[in-house]
Amino acid sequence: MQALPEGDRRLAAIMFTDMVGYTALSQKDEGYSLQLLKEQRKLVRPFFPKHSGREVKTFGDAFLVEFASALEAVRCAFDIQQALHELNSGRPPESRLLLRIGVHLGDVIHSQNDVYGDDVNVASRIEPLAEPGGICITRQVYDHIKNKFEFPLSSLGKKELKNISEPTEVFRVILPWQKEVAVSPGFDVHRLAVLPLANISPDPKDSYFADGMTEELITVLSQLEGLRVIARTSVDHYAGREKRVSQIAQELQVGSVMEGSVRMAKDRIRVTVQLINTTNEEHVWSENYDRRLDDIFEIQSDIAQQVARSLKVKLLGKERERSIARPTENISAYVNYLKGRSLLSRRRGNEIKQARELFESTIVADANYAPAYSGLADAYFLSGDYFVLPVHLARQKAKEFVLKALQLDPDLAEAHASLGLILDAEYEFAQAENEYKMAIALNPSYANAHHWRALSLVSLGRYQEAIKELRLAEEADPLSVTILGLEVLWFGILGMREEAARKLEKAIEIDPDHLFVIDVHGTYYYLRRDYQRAIRILSDGLKMARDPNNPMFKADLALAYAASDDRTNAIRWLRELRSIPEETAGRSQSIAYVYAALGEIDDFFVFANRAFKEKTLNFGDFRLIDRIIPGTRKIRDDPRFSELFRKANLELQADID
Repeated sequence: MQALPEGDRRLAAIMFTDMVGYTALSQKDEGYSLQLLKEQRKLVRPFFPKHSGREVKTFGDAFLVEFASALEAVRCAFDIQQALHELNSGRPPESRLLLRIGVHLGDVIHSQNDVYGDDVNVASRIEPLAEPGGICITRQVYDHIKNKFEFPLSSLGKKELKNISEPTEVFRVILPWQKEVAVSPGFDVHRLAVLPLANISPDPKDSYFADGMTEELITVLSQLEGLRVIARTSVDHYAGREKRVSQIAQELQVGSVMEGSVRMAKDRIRVTVQLINTTNEEHVWSENYDRRLDDIFEIQSDIAQQVARSLKVKLLGKERERSIARPTENISAYVNYLKGRSLLSRRRGNEIKQARELFESTIVADANYAPAYSGLADAYFLSGDYFVLPVHLARQKAKEFVLKALQLDPDLAEAHASLGLILDAEYEFAQAENEYKMAIALNPSYANAHHWRALSLVSLGRYQEAIKELRLAEEADPLSVTILGLEVLWFGILGMREEAARKLEKAIEIDPDHLFVIDVHGTYYYLRRDYQRAIRILSDGLKMARDPNNPMFKADLALAYAASDDRTNAIRWLRELRSIPEETAGRSQSIAYVYAALGEIDDFFVFANRAFKEKTLNFGDFRLIDRIIPGTRKIRDDPRFSELFRKANLELQADID
């Protein structure tokens, strides 16, 4: 396709391509990102002339290409994605080369071998709507290629595109290897994401109130029967980010989004909220509340009732009572509670301690405020997991406060789930399951209840049920790297390699620098018996970790070295593990596993029994030790192994298949 005269206007098909995750990768590893960019250009460029396309220009990792034919443009896009699909099929998740491609047909203006006009902008705006490895086209392209293109096309509905006056209908090309995941034109409107409310208060320090209000709205709206509300962990990814509602809908699989802002000044509060249908990005309902701070509960109640009315879901008698209930008359106590919840959500040691102190001050101000006791229980439990307090003390205090919360409010779903977690830690698995079931009945959207129940089920050896619960947890919290990481580990242990790889790829795309993601990444290769790659990844993670008492990377490095027959380094990391304070969560079981990998069976049982006595033994992976650590079948056959299960009143067999 030859360059056209200056100022010439002509109908053309415009293709935009973009590499998925390139910006984040270039910030993390510039050398590797440049290598991947060169590979992309070498692979993609030959397809343009093959389909009579003209490469107009590149933008870093993106291509702008012009075609005289819409059909040739789409066939070119297909050939590119097919070649990449074949390339990626033999690659590990972090090395895969993924593109999004958008194609639009319209009038473009030529100047100095470049192209301009609104239709060029349309092409650039629809490209991000494609899924990784996918193709999106506009209605204009669809009309030209329908009945000529051999693969199905599925409408995603009309989309409002930035700086484009008219909504544009967008279609997805369903590629042969994607048929099983074809999407409907829109997502269920009863799946709702409450985006982080923007803080527009005069004092930036008041941001905790907007954070707390977001969490409270998630909690209140989760009580509506028939509504599934996305967890705080996932929506937090959109704080301060400019993403289109359509893109958020794709990432969270939601049909409705709520967004808004909070402004607090002295004893006044202004809350602005709007409910948006993600299929057409139309505002279903919006409201401005300008009230006294004392009216905050009435605002939350009204929002719940308006959402119920707008989405045509039932607000039953008990739910209506809860939505209009005033949980405390002490607004300063409530403000401290919101601050505590905001800090607790960040999962950092010093902030967990601050959250604990805020919940305690809330209880001093209002001794009958049940959510504060539940928050305090969570803060204490996390204090043990994050090395703020000794595990046994943390769990003891957590149980004391969660029981108080349930005494004050037996219908508090979060407290039932937290009690289940504590009972699991005490090896009271049957009682724990009852608490999880109660929590899920009260709030089916509560991701933690599904997540923690899954962990309990693996301890019971009920792996197929656990997988179902993990998938429900991911539905409720689709961007949680903790849930995705657990799926990677359990799918890997149970031999579900392809699914483990997909979940790992998603977790890395969400947060490649998260320590748990890095550890899971290394463990994924350990389970694949690629020990050298596992060691490289885990060593990098250890350099990033700042807590010298965290046994995670040290234990996994010791296991990887032992499995690769490097006994010297395995023993070196074992010494590192043994130097960690004895009360550290996970220490004893980690040491036991390393002794197992080294073939020191008696020492293995010494530390396994110590972990049992400390009530830190994870029976979920313990019962599959021979799948995790090569050459340990003799441990499972040792009578001391079955004795540990007997003492915990557990059956040793599991539903592995």
